[in-house]
Amino acid sequence: MKSIDRKDFMEIGTVSKTHGTKGEIKISTNCKIKFNKWAFLEIREKPVPFYIQLVSQTLPDEFILKLEGVDSLEQAQALLGLTALLPITKKKKHLNQSDILHYNLVDAKLGKLGKIERIDDLPNQKLLVVLYKNIEVLIPFVEDFIQSIDDETQTIYLNLPDGLIEIFE
Repeated sequence: MKSIDRKDFMEIGTVSKTHGTKGEIKISTNCKIKFNKWAFLEIREKPVPFYIQLVSQTLPDEFILKLEGVDSLEQAQALLGLTALLPITKKKKHLNQSDILHYNLVDAKLGKLGKIERIDDLPNQKLLVVLYKNIEVLIPFVEDFIQSIDDETQTIYLNLPDGLIEIFE
């Protein structure tokens, strides 16, 4: 059985508030996501899974969740400030540039970088061109940097090496 390891997750937001008196929580996110059956919260530096009984999106970056086993205001308050996590799933398919043009790029550390403006096809590699903080940034399009590709939300989740974006600033 595979154990849950923190390095297999990316931060997507935090538990920002309680909602109501029956244990619901608000999660503020830093990227576009879709909650399915499970929410992961970081407790003592470990991802802990919670089955989602109910989810509703109140703003583009805010969700109300009712988690199984969290049934009171006091239990919900104990979760305030915890980091919400999303499992990283590698997708090997897809590296077709016409399919991903205008997808959003989200880095595990920096958050949303922007939309892919164009893809430069150089002899040795492809570069994703994104406008980040009004500066054109070139990101090598290599599988080692890709955590997952979500076609439904048109988002590519990346884990870029430290300093890669800073060289353009």
